[in-house]
Amino acid sequence: MEYGEKAYSIAKLSNDLRGLARASETLYLYHKDMGDTDQTLFYLEEFKKYSDSLFNNRNKNGILLLKAKSDFEKRQSELKAENDNIVLAKQNKINTSLLIILILLCTLIPLYLKHRKLGLLNYKIVEKSKLLEKREKELVNSNSTKDRLFSIIGHDLKAPIDSLRLLLSMHQKKEVSDKEFLQFSPKLNKDIGSVSFTLANLLNWGKTQMQGEQLERSNFTLQPVVHEVLSFLEASGKAKDLQLINEISLDAAVYADPNQIAIVLRNIVSNAIKFTPNKGLIRVISKDLKNKHQISIIDNGVGMDTITCRKILDPNEAYTTYGTDNEKGTGLGLLLCYELISKNEGEIWVESALGKGTSFHIILQKADRKEKVLKAV
Repeated sequence: MEYGEKAYSIAKLSNDLRGLARASETLYLYHKDMGDTDQTLFYLEEFKKYSDSLFNNRNKNGILLLKAKSDFEKRQSELKAENDNIVLAKQNKINTSLLIILILLCTLIPLYLKHRKLGLLNYKIVEKSKLLEKREKELVNSNSTKDRLFSIIGHDLKAPIDSLRLLLSMHQKKEVSDKEFLQFSPKLNKDIGSVSFTLANLLNWGKTQMQGEQLERSNFTLQPVVHEVLSFLEASGKAKDLQLINEISLDAAVYADPNQIAIVLRNIVSNAIKFTPNKGLIRVISKDLKNKHQISIIDNGVGMDTITCRKILDPNEAYTTYGTDNEKGTGLGLLLCYELISKNEGEIWVESALGKGTSFHIILQKADRKEKVLKAV
């Protein structure tokens, strides 16, 4: 009954006689079975009404069709007679027209081909102009980025080395005692470590800019790589009494360049150490996706606002700021991370909020399980 009434309403709206007849018949039979006399009678009358309308329409259409067929045949006969009389004259006109068209084609085709060739050349010129503009813009952005980077790097490398040179010179001239010199050693050690890290990033970033750089992707397990990175940065973490925890699954394996992924992880964990206050926590975890693995470096540090999150992974930016212990960065590390992850056909993004810590996420292609042995770095 429900579907019959819906069908009846829809057919009523669209004035569908066939639909109205079928829906009325369905509702008539339903109410007949239910013993509802009034509704049975109503829908029986509706069914007959629409059935009769359909029948009348069919008859009317049949008569009209027969009349149209008769008129058509009569007119066709008349046209054939007329056509026989003028065929010869038209044939002459057609021949003349064909000759004119042939002459025009012989004239226009070369012009069309020339025009098409010119259009194609113009299209290529426009496309090349767009490509040149794009490359020019990329070159300007690249040069601007490199200028900013080398300006920052020059200052960050020169300042600690000058300080060390000056202190050594003063100690050599006895202007600073051994005791005073030793008091400066922790800061000097920290500065030299920063210089060493910056130089390593600079060399690695330089490699990414070289066209002949080789990408050596292979299958390897993530857990040992993360362990090595955390061990390398353990001293920096202890200086701030931080917990560095490796929660990477033992069977998490990816297909990428292991050395480049180690560089990426080292930079991100190093940043997490800089921006996490004393006694903080830094975790490195993994998540198994369908055909990929996600690596997340999560800290409970100072966090970042939305604008900063956008800037730090912008390939045209070299954003830098100071850590919780006034640690200075160059902005080169995260730029290097972005480029290396892109080269390994991965994804990298950051989630953060001020005062609520930061999470860096990396997605890499899962290792090919068909291989018998996965490379463990």
